[in-house]
Amino acid sequence: MAKNGAYHSARSDINNIRNMLLQGQNQKTSLIFILKELVQNADDCGSRRLSIGLSRGLSQAKHLLLRSPAILVVNDGFFSKKDDKSIRSIGASAKESDSSAVGKFGIGLKTVFLICETFFYLKGPKSDVQVDSGSMLNLWATDDPDDVPKSDWDELDFELSDQSLIAQERGKMGFQDGFTLWFPLRKKEHCQRGQDINPIVSQYPGDGSQFIDEFNNNLLEELTGFLPLLKNLKAIEIFDGKKNIILTFVQNLFNAFLILRKSVLSLLL
Repeated sequence: MAKNGAYHSARSDINNIRNMLLQGQNQKTSLIFILKELVQNADDCGSRRLSIGLSRGLSQAKHLLLRSPAILVVNDGFFSKKDDKSIRSIGASAKESDSSAVGKFGIGLKTVFLICETFFYLKGPKSDVQVDSGSMLNLWATDDPDDVPKSDWDELDFELSDQSLIAQERGKMGFQDGFTLWFPLRKKEHCQRGQDINPIVSQYPGDGSQFIDEFNNNLLEELTGFLPLLKNLKAIEIFDGKKNIILTFVQNLFNAFLILRKSVLSLLL
């Protein structure tokens, strides 16, 4: 904390995020709410290609949360030092001045805290050199012993070996490099802090299969009307947990998308 600055606590950050998330959730289901923000963020940074997939978890990972089921997101857009700062700024957005943005829901990438307690990211080749190769955002992190209680994973680093494991998962989706986000789906075991401390949001998509079923089966209808409004993205792929493509969208070929959509639906039914 700066000598003359205001006190900044993890507890207040979490309360602010929780309040914003619950307000937004009244208007949108959590899954499509999150995915539209991820798509919009990729479009805003000039991405031409975006892949979104499920992972069953990294059993060999050193960080405990990486062993849980997760959503993996990769794009080929630019990631600046300003973007890195924006991710870590609670309640702020680098695109606040752009009121025309399709995904301007007020809290941007922070919507992912509807499904996770922390998230990890790797920079891609189109990144400022000042950006670290891999980082994580843990809202619970604090040096103040009087702030929130710690969990078993708060002190764990995002080590290079774990970054390599995520890169391997990315490669299975045909993306050898790119800005990469990893969102461990919240499980009750992630939230053991004692003293009646609640998680950011009391939803546990990592426990059970309901969230994964929704991811695999409901995205086609939800995203159809949203994708043609994007400015930069030309290709979007969505993968299931076995790295099978369940949706492919090609911008400016909407009729072809509809044909593919029907063929995919026939396979799912």
